Amino acid sequence: MGTDAVLAVAGSILLLVTAPLPAAGADDVAQQIQRLRHEDEEVREDAARDLERMGPAAAGAADALVLSLRDPHPGTRAAAASALGKVGVVDGKVLPSLERALQDRDVKVRLSAAVSLDALGAGSEKAVSVVVGALQSKDHRIAAAEAVLPFRERAKAGVPWLVGMLDDKSSHVQSVAIEALAAIGPPSSPALPGLLRLAGPEFPRLRTDAAKALCALGPKHAERVLPGIEKVMKEVDAIHRLGIAEALGRLGPAALPLIHRQRSGGDPVIAMAATKSIGLMGEEGIPVLLGIVESEDLLCGAVAADTLRGMKVEPGRLITEYRRMMLASRGVRSMQIAVQIGRLGPAGVEALSSLALEGGEESRIHAIHALGELKSEAAAALPSLRRILAEEDASSILHGAARKACAEIEAGHGK
Repeated sequence: MGTDAVLAVAGSILLLVTAPLPAAGADDVAQQIQRLRHEDEEVREDAARDLERMGPAAAGAADALVLSLRDPHPGTRAAAASALGKVGVVDGKVLPSLERALQDRDVKVRLSAAVSLDALGAGSEKAVSVVVGALQSKDHRIAAAEAVLPFRERAKAGVPWLVGMLDDKSSHVQSVAIEALAAIGPPSSPALPGLLRLAGPEFPRLRTDAAKALCALGPKHAERVLPGIEKVMKEVDAIHRLGIAEALGRLGPAALPLIHRQRSGGDPVIAMAATKSIGLMGEEGIPVLLGIVESEDLLCGAVAADTLRGMKVEPGRLITEYRRMMLASRGVRSMQIAVQIGRLGPAGVEALSSLALEGGEESRIHAIHALGELKSEAAAALPSLRRILAEEDASSILHGAARKACAEIEAGHGK
C-alpha cells in the first residue's frame, strides 16, 4: 500500500474514532445518577464511567459523584474521581473531596483524584507526589506512568523509576514509560541511553515513540540524538515518520537540516508536519518560518504562515514582513501572502486597505481580492475600496475587483 493510500485509510479511521458522541440529555444523566445507587458494584462503576464519557453535559451529577467517592467499592471510587475531572464542576464540594481522595487506601483512586485535580486547575505538589509514589510500585507503575502525562515536567521526580521501566521485559511497560518521559521533556535526559537503544531496529513497536521522546529531550542533546532519529525516519513507514516529523522542532535549530530534508523528501504531508514543527523552536523558529513563507514552496509557505499565527507572533511584526514580501512577489505567491495578511485580524484588514491603494496593479488587485474573501470582517476597508471606484485613471480590472469586493463585504455585513 502506497503512502497516499495509507494516509487515506488512517484519515478515515481517525474520522470514525473522533466523531462526537450524541449529547447527553437530562434524562440520561438522571438515569446514571440512579445507577450510582445500585446494589451491584459493577453497575455503580459503569454509571460513573458513563458520566465521565458525558463530560460537561453531566454537570448535574457532580454532587452524586462526590458521594460516590465514599463508595465501598474501590473501582467505583476511582471511576467517580475520574468522572469529576471530566465533568468539570469546580465548587466547594468537588475540590475538597478530591483532595481527601488523594489519601484513599486504594492507589487507583489516589491516581484518579490526582489527575482530576490537575484537570480542574487544582493540581498540587501533593497530587504530583501521589503519582510519583505510585511509580515506585511494580503493581501500579503502568497506571502511574499514564497519570504522569497531564503533569508533564512537574512529574520530573518520577524520571528514575520511568528510566528503570525502559529495561522491563514487557513492551507495554516500556511503551507507557516512553510516553511519560516524552511528556516530562528535557528533565528526562537520564533516559537518553535507554531511548536510543529502544529506537533501534530490534524494537519495531517502540522505536517511533522512542524517537519522539528523544526529540522531547530538547536542544541540549540534539547533536547526540539526531543521527539516531534520522535513521529511524529512513526505516519506518510514512505514518510513523509523520509522528516524528511533528516533533523535530523540539530539538531546536540543530534539527533544521533534518527538517529541511523532510520538507524536500517528496511527501507533502510529512513536509507540512516538519514545517509546522519549526514553531516548537519559539523565537528562534520565527525567521525560519518567515523564510519559508517567502519561498517558492507555496504549500509549506501556507503552513509556515499558519504556524506563525498560532505562535501568537505580534501581528504588526508579521505585517511588516508580509507587506515587503507581497510587494516583491508576483502571481500566486503574492496572492497567498495577501490572504495571510487578511488572517491577522483588524490590523491585517488595515494593512490590506493600504496595499489596495498603493503599489503596482497586481499587488493592489491581490489586496482587494483578499479583502473580499474576508467578507463582513473587512467592513472597515469599504472606504478604501470606494476610493478605488472613484479613481478615474484606474483600469477596468481594478474597478471590477473593487466592485466585487465591495459587494462581498456588504452582503456579509448585511448592507
